[in-house]
Amino acid sequence: MKKFLFVMNTSRLDQQQEVESRAVDEFASLGLVALPYSKTLPPVREYTQDEVRSVVRDAEIEGYVELSLDGVASANIQLPAVSETSGSARISGDANYATARGKSTTVTYGGGSQNVVTGLTWRAAVLSAETGKVVWRGEVIIDLTRSSGYTQVGNVYDKVISEIAEKMQEDGIAVQKPRR
Repeated sequence: MKKFLFVMNTSRLDQQQEVESRAVDEFASLGLVALPYSKTLPPVREYTQDEVRSVVRDAEIEGYVELSLDGVASANIQLPAVSETSGSARISGDANYATARGKSTTVTYGGGSQNVVTGLTWRAAVLSAETGKVVWRGEVIIDLTRSSGYTQVGNVYDKVISEIAEKMQEDGIAVQKPRR
């Protein structure tokens, strides 16, 4: 397949548009062609099957890439108790005699536990535009404990999309567009 309609399955339109836009760019960097679903079929209304088929046919789309966040791994970490001491002092007197008065306060913040995300599992499926049947499935697991490169959600999206596109190429599902 040479041309795909990229679909990010999520209930958040802003997230869908961001991921689809990143996918178009990543696919292009690998010599592949992808169109964003949210721009090809704007989410302003429901489309009939015939309308979708017509748009797909007119755009010469051969397959759909559907990406979904499938799983979230987490861990419960223990937080230590922390003490904080603050105070003030007042000094009075002259060169021969001085007095100091002060007070300090110590506050201890209790420890506890916190649940943190440690990994994400993403699944992708490629469907034939002609038959509507799944022709390929892939999975990417992101271990958030092994790299600090995932502090921005966009970095996670880029990694997932890149790995999916590369796996599609390796498995012969995605073929580079011919160079002109």
